[in-house]
Amino acid sequence: MLYDALPLVTTLHIEKSSQLQIGMISGCLRDVRSVSIYNLFYTNGMGETDLDENIATRIVHFLSNRFPHLESITFWDMKDRLCPLNYHSRWKNADQRSSIYHLLDTFTGAFTCKAIPPTLEIVGLSCPKKTRTSTRECKVCKRVCRSFPLERILNVGLCLPFSSSNEIIKSRR
Repeated sequence: MLYDALPLVTTLHIEKSSQLQIGMISGCLRDVRSVSIYNLFYTNGMGETDLDENIATRIVHFLSNRFPHLESITFWDMKDRLCPLNYHSRWKNADQRSSIYHLLDTFTGAFTCKAIPPTLEIVGLSCPKKTRTSTRECKVCKRVCRSFPLERILNVGLCLPFSSSNEIIKSRR
C-alpha cells in the first residue's frame, strides 16, 4: 500500500498536530500538491482568535524538503472552514502574536534556504497587527518583503503601508 496508494495522494488535510508526524511514509507522498491546515487558528466564543502552538511550531519543518511538487498551503478558520482566516481577528495575548511572528519568520527562513519551493502559495496567513497605518513598522513584515519570493509577498497579509513594502521590494536584487 505504501508504494502503490500513497503516491496517488495529492492533497493533505491537517486537523491536529499529531498528523504532522508522518515519519517514514513522507517519502511515499511525493505527489502532494496542496496542504490544508484547519486548526492552526480558531475563533473562540468571545470572537477572539486562538492558536494551536503545536501546529505553528511544526508546520514549516513538516513541509521542508518533503514535498517537491508542493504548490499551496492554506490556513483555514476551524469554525466555518469556508474561508481562510479573517485578517482582522483579535489576538488573545502577546504570546499568540509572537507565535505568528515566529511562524512568519520560519517561512522566511525556509524560503531563503530553499527548504520549501519558491512557487509555494500561502493563503490565510497574516501579520497579527491589525492595520497598515501603524507608525512603528513591523520588523517581521520587513523580513517577509526582503525574503519571500516576489510572487508570494502579496499572499501574506502584511501590516506595512504599501509605500514601505514597495520600497523594500524595489531595493532587492
